[in-house]
Amino acid sequence: WLEQHSVLTRVHGGAISSQKDEERPFDDRLLQSNPQKSIIGWAAAQHVRGGERIILDAGTTTQQLARNLIGCSELTVITNNIHIMSILARIPQVEAIMLGGTLKHMEMCTVGPMVTQALSVLKVDKCFLSVAGFDAVQGLTDQHMREVEVKQAMMRSAREVILVADSSK
Repeated sequence: WLEQHSVLTRVHGGAISSQKDEERPFDDRLLQSNPQKSIIGWAAAQHVRGGERIILDAGTTTQQLARNLIGCSELTVITNNIHIMSILARIPQVEAIMLGGTLKHMEMCTVGPMVTQALSVLKVDKCFLSVAGFDAVQGLTDQHMREVEVKQAMMRSAREVILVADSSK
């Protein structure tokens, strides 16, 4: 039954998952965005105060947060996501800093040693972090080591880390 419903594929001595663990492009995830993400983005933006320095990780939920920063004054926002930077470019009262590095095309973000090195000298009030998954035992999870390294560097730069994730995580 599981094989007929494309959940498992039978192999000699057992079965393997038929579900491909492929990353979906940022734009595809944005089009199929969970309505929870808009609400989470709004709620997270309520924790941002004028004069703060914050990091927005690359994710569709953090992008929703960026949309809700209109009206914040004297705010510095650091990100590695091209879509988030595009939103910030339209909010003149926000000083926006783009972390340079190697472009990860699927996620439309920068990764690599240039990003982690830049983060090592930055100190911020808050980091808003997105993740691929969350487990009560393992904690935050992600499929790609290059993004994990950037997320770890972001967390080290921040006094406070705030997870923004919908129920699918």
